[in-house]
Amino acid sequence: MRDQRVLFLNNQGLDRSGGGVTILRHLVRHLARANRVTVCAESRADDAEHDELGV
Repeated sequence: MRDQRVLFLNNQGLDRSGGGVTILRHLVRHLARANRVTVCAESRADDAEHDELGV
């Protein structure tokens, strides 16, 4: 998949740890190489200042 728009909706919050956030992190890293990726997540306001996905 290339040159596509991808939207992930995450209701877990990016400040959490665990399988869902880890899978999301890997998907974003992989897909962002050739696509436009947006992540909408339920997180605290403090989390918006940090790049939790490491991208």
